[in-house]
Amino acid sequence: MGGVLRKLSTSNHFFPEMELPINDADLTTIVKALALGGDARLYHLLKEVKEVREKDPNGPYKKTLREERGMVI
Repeated sequence: MGGVLRKLSTSNHFFPEMELPINDADLTTIVKALALGGDARLYHLLKEVKEVREKDPNGPYKKTLREERGMVI
């Protein structure tokens, strides 16, 4: 499993960057399942990604998440 560690500019933490083989339908299913119970932090992070992708489906969602929300994916 490969990946790159990236540091957020607003944080002293390093986070692994990885590509996940999921599509928007999978993401919706995961967010719905987490809403029923599970890791609250993960639910909110993935919900945020889903909302950005829905707002601008063909837009630069990674750039938007990085620049506006401080998330590196």
